[in-house]
Amino acid sequence: GLAYDAHARRVVKQADAAISIDRRSAQRAPVNLSATVIDGANRFDCTIDNLSSTGAKLIVPLDRTMPTREFDVSFNEGNIVRRAIIMWRLDHMVGVKFLEATSRKLLQPEASLDVRVPLRPNHQE
Repeated sequence: GLAYDAHARRVVKQADAAISIDRRSAQRAPVNLSATVIDGANRFDCTIDNLSSTGAKLIVPLDRTMPTREFDVSFNEGNIVRRAIIMWRLDHMVGVKFLEATSRKLLQPEASLDVRVPLRPNHQE
């Protein structure tokens, strides 16, 4: 009901206030981007709420278990992939720190098939 909604808004506001006691080295910008958490074969969709060069705040489904170790966050249709670890979690919000200074592209399985190695040298007669 209304009391629960008001309480939920207060909790989020308190979390945002605590998070804004900023230990981050880079300013985060609100982005609202579709993304994917990738942990080996385990993948699920999420949303990047805010983003900086050093980390992000993800909105993840409550029924999903976040990886306990390093994982990838893919966004921009797989054109950007960042290795990350969890710094904090509050319900469906997850703060991650990027472990690499730069992003990389997600290697699509079909892209690896484009490399053709001949089984034997071609003999021309």
